[in-house]
Amino acid sequence: MMKKDAEVILTEVIAFHTRQNNSVASAKSHKACLTTMLSLIYQENLASSTTSKLINKALTNATIPHRRYQNIWNIQILFNHWRQLKQNKYLNNYDLWIKIASLLISVCFFRPNEIAEIRLKFSNVNKSENQTSLRLAPKQANAMETYEVCETDYEKLSPKLAIYEWTDRQKKQFPKGTEFLLWHKGFNKPTTTKDISLQLTKLLRELKLIGASAYSIRHSATTELAKLGIPERDLATFTHHSQNSRNVQQYFIFASQIRANEIARQLSNNSGHDNERLNQVFQQRGKIRREGGNQLLSSSPSETGQ
Repeated sequence: MMKKDAEVILTEVIAFHTRQNNSVASAKSHKACLTTMLSLIYQENLASSTTSKLINKALTNATIPHRRYQNIWNIQILFNHWRQLKQNKYLNNYDLWIKIASLLISVCFFRPNEIAEIRLKFSNVNKSENQTSLRLAPKQANAMETYEVCETDYEKLSPKLAIYEWTDRQKKQFPKGTEFLLWHKGFNKPTTTKDISLQLTKLLRELKLIGASAYSIRHSATTELAKLGIPERDLATFTHHSQNSRNVQQYFIFASQIRANEIARQLSNNSGHDNERLNQVFQQRGKIRREGGNQLLSSSPSETGQ
């Protein structure tokens, strides 16, 4: 996903799986969001990063500001846990990072019912024609639909061009099968929302993360994205909220509150600071109250898209 020469896949896959407008402009918007998310996960600017930097960079910690969602999501714990699993022993660090990033992005930003629709079955892989078949279970019928997809850099083509390069790479690396890379062992059958929920709950229990859920992870990651200053419209699109959504605006308020708290924490750790920094805290907190009101500061976004 993060190879420079495969960057076009980001545009195609995100537009395909989120069922959004298939225009190039829409796909590029999704691509920008996904790139921002990966930059957040890897704490790197992907445009200037190398593979070795991504491998050796520790993943981010995200702190939930609201009492109900107080939890530090340390991705390094997840990496160490997956590294010990038998089915992952043949994966190098880079592939394991990609697998974790894919899991987190799925949990945080794909609605469970959309994930449940995806039925992957690879066939007719044709290297000379750069084509493969991607089979999906449609919403209204049980019949299978096959889409011919190919690898291309021609941006005017439909973003439904999808995962040829990825599937081809996985087939070469794992000639005996790629089932273990997916959540559901029967990868030619649709994964249900219940399956996803049970597996996520089991994983969180094994990691001994108390109070964590798909929503708390998404809330944390989205707040971090707001702290990075991405456009509100892109944040709304990526989190499946409507444009000008009050819920999306709350994330920016949470982000502003976190920044103010960070300044206050620095002041408390160094009592010798002058009053100028303290005034900066008061001014920022006053701005938060004016923008969102006390009610917004004491509430959390609605649990949507789970």
